[in-house]
Amino acid sequence: MTPLPRLAALTLATAAVGLGLAAVPAAGSAAGAPSSTPAPVPTLELVSRATDGTQREAHADLAGSAAAASADGRYVVFATSGALVRADRNEQSDVYLRDTQADRTVLVSRTPQGRAGDGGSVEPSISADGTVVAWTTSATDLLTGRRDRNGEVNDVVVRDLRTGRTVLASVDGRGRQHRAESVASAISGDGRHVAVQTFAALTRADTDEREDVYVRDLARRTTRKASWRPHGRDITQPHLVGTISHDGRVVTMGDDRHAWARDVVRGRTTLVWSEGIDPDSPFPMGSVGRPAVSGNGRYVAWPSAQVTGHGPTAGRQNVWRRDLRTGEVVRVTRGLGGTAPDGDSGLPSLSFDGTRVGVSTFAGNLVAGDPEAGDGEAVVVDLVTGTTVLASPGPEDPEGIYDESARTGIAISADGHTLVYESFDDHLVAGDTNGWGDVLAWRG
Repeated sequence: MTPLPRLAALTLATAAVGLGLAAVPAAGSAAGAPSSTPAPVPTLELVSRATDGTQREAHADLAGSAAAASADGRYVVFATSGALVRADRNEQSDVYLRDTQADRTVLVSRTPQGRAGDGGSVEPSISADGTVVAWTTSATDLLTGRRDRNGEVNDVVVRDLRTGRTVLASVDGRGRQHRAESVASAISGDGRHVAVQTFAALTRADTDEREDVYVRDLARRTTRKASWRPHGRDITQPHLVGTISHDGRVVTMGDDRHAWARDVVRGRTTLVWSEGIDPDSPFPMGSVGRPAVSGNGRYVAWPSAQVTGHGPTAGRQNVWRRDLRTGEVVRVTRGLGGTAPDGDSGLPSLSFDGTRVGVSTFAGNLVAGDPEAGDGEAVVVDLVTGTTVLASPGPEDPEGIYDESARTGIAISADGHTLVYESFDDHLVAGDTNGWGDVLAWRG
């Protein structure tokens, strides 16, 4: 890993908003509590590489803001068409896991015989302990003990790395597959629940033939529909799955103008945010996207250009966080000195306790001294200490080539100290010479 210099910090006007939150299990202390140990020196590591450290000439991807790292940041999952092990000979995208402590990369999307699957695999997410991985695949030969009966239709599958078993998650309550696309999975921290976005009708209550979000309980082998509006109405417009809480109880969804959080145990949906249609708005509609929920299920973060009453926004897309218990909304992204950000921010992800937020931003004034201000950066906002740090630090490229980071994939670990993101910037870590988008892991 490449050690980085101390990063500049920005004091926000939102200190103390996280008081009284549950502690992150891996942290061992209450959020925001003073520590006698010095802050770790930030590091940045190239993740999408083979065990011997070599790269391939291929792009590496994440699954939006779904969990890409284990709670402590040791294990990271990603997808790439680059063959990082000998068994990968399918010349398609596959899912890999990188053990950053053991410097080992393993193929996750593999058949029972150990080969890469006969179809592409993308959009991985990982459990808190790093032992269970969910992803989307068109492969037909990955399952353990059963046949894939819907051909090359995309399914969501789950692999337990301890047992080596791969099972379907995009199935109905009887375990049956359907001939309809299932994508964009998000696995819970406990590794037991998987949120799935699908066009398949996996329950009798689904009668609209549109895409919906379901939650599969792998232990009880039950499937529940989650995409309900408040008061039990169906969400009929196209929408996207967000993330899922550690215990699988709360799952988020969003479309271009709404963000919802569904408690699948209580059967209750909260409308987290709704944007109006303003023809005079300086920012185009459709800025909400996929909202994220904290591991403890209490907080939801989302991007929007229309939230008002929380300081200057200059019409930019900002990231916001709502407390589902109290209804309090705070602005996550703030410019230096409390000014309005000068660029858009999005793709939020939350630590377990919701106090640290990973953000993709094109704003150049969130952190002082950013040499690539406005080029697309990854930042971590701490809502307890009121600081924002740059997680994609690097020199300005004199040639002005495409060097964005975190544009389509970024996710923070449950303990809030590892941020995984995609990057096209080959100036961030030593040895990045393939000229393709890579997956990096920042720790701090």
